[in-house]
Amino acid sequence: MAESLPQPTVTFQNRKAASRRAIFFALDDRYAPYALFLISQIRAAFPQGDFDICLVSDKPLAPHPLHAVLNLRIVQIDVGALEQVALVDARLGLAAYLRAFMPRLWAGEYDRLLYLDADIFYQRGDLSALFDLDMGGAALAAVLDTKQWHKPGRAADDLRAFDLPLVPYFNSGVLLMDVAACNAQNLGEDVLRLIAARGKDLKWHDQTALNVVLAGKWAELPVQWNYQFNHKTMLWAGQFDVCFFHFIGARKPFYARYGAFSRRFTRPYQRFLAQHFPDLAGQVPDGLGGTARLKTLLFVVFSGALRLNAPLRMEARANGDFDLRVPK
Repeated sequence: MAESLPQPTVTFQNRKAASRRAIFFALDDRYAPYALFLISQIRAAFPQGDFDICLVSDKPLAPHPLHAVLNLRIVQIDVGALEQVALVDARLGLAAYLRAFMPRLWAGEYDRLLYLDADIFYQRGDLSALFDLDMGGAALAAVLDTKQWHKPGRAADDLRAFDLPLVPYFNSGVLLMDVAACNAQNLGEDVLRLIAARGKDLKWHDQTALNVVLAGKWAELPVQWNYQFNHKTMLWAGQFDVCFFHFIGARKPFYARYGAFSRRFTRPYQRFLAQHFPDLAGQVPDGLGGTARLKTLLFVVFSGALRLNAPLRMEARANGDFDLRVPK
């Protein structure tokens, strides 16, 4: 155990588990509106879904009527002295690290967990079947990060400080977790120990920590479960039957800052925010931005053309939604 740090503990929950599996978000109030948008999409697609949906935070979340409407489990975690040693910034707060600790904190309540970032858009996919996926003994299943879509032989720069061999590197925005395997492999404790020892070296926060601890020991999900959408990948999106679009980077379809997002993304956010968070509705851009954005879109086209080998490689890595690559 990481003796220099108090263990994270549950300090509040509005109800107990109602299922043996759960979708959960680890966030603060900044990202809660966008998580509620995604949850609304999931609830609409699975009105009788056999899973809980939980919001996990390190500080109290502002109450909202949707918490009850969507039947959410609200959980607050005390992280103790973690804040003093973990790397945080303006984009990602301390709550991001909580995803690593929930299998231990929820041991005995849930068998499977699906972690989702708040900046995700659900398009399709059988989530119940995803929960049932045979993970081959792996504690965690995830999608290869875009760092290695284009150059699979390139080591992730945030792992160089840890003297690891070249290994596949995953994006932590979508994580399927086997609770028993996570706890048997001491996932939470190892991440906590790493934060205590090297917290300021974790360049990409929880993602770096999880990749260090699970180097070579995670199962790979097909790319459609975490299609990482930005100016480098947007042109290929139509070639994949995407389940979750994950808007990586600083540009999002729910911010006014330009990010090459068509109205198929921006309009649903506009409608949802106008109804439930009217003070945020004005920040959503109206699609691609017309001809005024032509130069920017030409840059997008050029960036995508330089990486045409990436969609071919990613398509070849899996045959269907549940074609899992398990660790050897």
